[in-house]
Amino acid sequence: MSVVSVKEIHDGRGGGDDLENDGAKSNATRQFRVITNSVYDGADTVLQSCDNLGVVHPSANWLYVKTRRAKNHSKSKLVWTVTLTYTSHWERTENPFAQPAEVSWNTETSQENAYKDITDEAILNSAGDYYEDGVPVDAARWVAKVKKNIPFMPSWINNYRDAINSDNFWLDGLAIGARTAKLSGISVGVRVYQNGIWFRQIDMTIKIKESWAFSILDQGLRRIVDTGDGDRLEKCLNEDGTAATKPCLLDGSGAQLTTPTPSTAVFNTHYIYPELPFSALPIY
Repeated sequence: MSVVSVKEIHDGRGGGDDLENDGAKSNATRQFRVITNSVYDGADTVLQSCDNLGVVHPSANWLYVKTRRAKNHSKSKLVWTVTLTYTSHWERTENPFAQPAEVSWNTETSQENAYKDITDEAILNSAGDYYEDGVPVDAARWVAKVKKNIPFMPSWINNYRDAINSDNFWLDGLAIGARTAKLSGISVGVRVYQNGIWFRQIDMTIKIKESWAFSILDQGLRRIVDTGDGDRLEKCLNEDGTAATKPCLLDGSGAQLTTPTPSTAVFNTHYIYPELPFSALPIY
């Protein structure tokens, strides 16, 4: 059982365009007469003789095969009509794994407590004391949604959960510095069959900000005091010598700052998330 003849026919040939919310869209159709040598041949056998999904139009390289339809002729079980529909908004490759990653961008805004100003100095009041709860501000960051076809469930998926990038990498033509991207969401779709190939689609959410290392104001209720016989932890003191009941600023080595200013306040950097190379992810 096989196909013995495939010929393009003029009947059904056409095309057009229209304007939609997401831009202009072009389309075209081609029809073929396909003849088989067995009445038991089905649409699957017939479609194997035609262009696969994602194949480029022979004379319009911005159009791709989006749908294929095979219909048996009303007067012969050996004759079929195949209709190929092309569109400019599909942009798929014949091999799903050769399809480039799809990347979309948006901003996400959340409220955070700021402890540094635009010059990277501590935000303190006129007496040199910090604001206990920081300064509430709106913080907007870029969020990239990445979609990519993959052959199977990836083995790295557990390791990269909540990971940040240890390397510099490129995303959709944008250079991303180390420790500025976080893989905050991963989903893997069901298996899909296209052109004889099984695959899944992985969706990744990557949040980008200045740094995913945590910069925390060095403060506490206790300080390190050098007694001459070694260091000892003691309570921080107010100016009148009484024990402090609120955290005081420290100098980065555990000693209490006596006259803190925005330029002398110290921030400790803490690395919370696992750091892995993002250039190894399916993002291209």
